[in-house]
Amino acid sequence: MGGDREYFVSSLYEWNVDDYRGQWRDALVQLVNGRDRVGLITSYVSPSHSSYLNWWILYRNQSEVIIQSQVLFYNQLPNAFSLENLHSYIFPRASDELQENVVSEWSVSILDVQDFLANLERTSNLRGGGN
Repeated sequence: MGGDREYFVSSLYEWNVDDYRGQWRDALVQLVNGRDRVGLITSYVSPSHSSYLNWWILYRNQSEVIIQSQVLFYNQLPNAFSLENLHSYIFPRASDELQENVVSEWSVSILDVQDFLANLERTSNLRGGGN
């Protein structure tokens, strides 16, 4: 997003590239439409085969979006994990003073997110994908 590039490795054990694209598209649409925080899964394996997932949490603060790289441990959730309730696992962003550990985070503008989303839609349409 913007001039930044971030690389990561995703598991294709249960999800394929279109699954990730669809999840990201849906979350980014919600963020652009006013939701204050969403998660983009970067590597998903269900609780029956893994103990965690990797994701980026995007916190919207007016025209700025703060992105944090996080791990969601399934055994630390109050209820059984559900993809349908994914956004309920996103906690409010802690201030720097309250964070015990250094959190990997960076920021982009909401316009960068909108451009990324438009590009995601274009590349999906060029490939003939509906997701």
